[in-house]
Amino acid sequence: MSIKGALHEMVFGPKASSEKYIAYLRSQGMVIGENTVIYTPRECTIDETRPWMIEIGSNVSITKGVTILTHGYDWSVFKGMYGDVLGSAGRVKIGDNVFIGMNSTILKGVTIGDNVVIGANSLINKDVPSNSVVVGNPQRVVCDIDEYLEKRRAAQLEEAEELYRCWRQNSPEGKRGGYLPGRYSPSSSGCSSRAAGGRSRASSSRRRCACAGRRP
Repeated sequence: MSIKGALHEMVFGPKASSEKYIAYLRSQGMVIGENTVIYTPRECTIDETRPWMIEIGSNVSITKGVTILTHGYDWSVFKGMYGDVLGSAGRVKIGDNVFIGMNSTILKGVTIGDNVVIGANSLINKDVPSNSVVVGNPQRVVCDIDEYLEKRRAAQLEEAEELYRCWRQNSPEGKRGGYLPGRYSPSSSGCSSRAAGGRSRASSSRRRCACAGRRP
């Protein structure tokens, strides 16, 4: 490990990386499947007061600012009024192949099914069915996963062309007539041969240009 990496781990502890944070959460009793990623651990809040009450499946993407809670503290109002100290706990279960958008909050007692997309800034306060897309505060189901797939297939060519156009117009390398960096490959910019199937030769040429950074 480099000196920089050692200092990073010393400062941020288990939250130094997704791998270290997931290993730490598992050691506390949390169930987490394979190929799950917490993209910005330092900016996520995953309730560690009752870690054994959280189950996260495989292939789950937890993005920046996500909060997952197994308890509430709303009873503090009752304590202030009447002196009542009330328990508050609920299991959270997240299925396989789930994307949780930035700054979303998952409250206690919620079960999220498999193959789910959760939009950014969503408040998940009730169960989410499998194969669905949910957004909003509070959440609402906007479509099923197959409908969303078709929407993304329909939009991807135009988005890839816009990406390339903006890169050529605004980036220093694009203005110099260079080529798109490898991280903007066809797969990373959403270009799919399945979705482009049946398009004309001219459209295919534009797709190659937009996605791969070829000069027109």
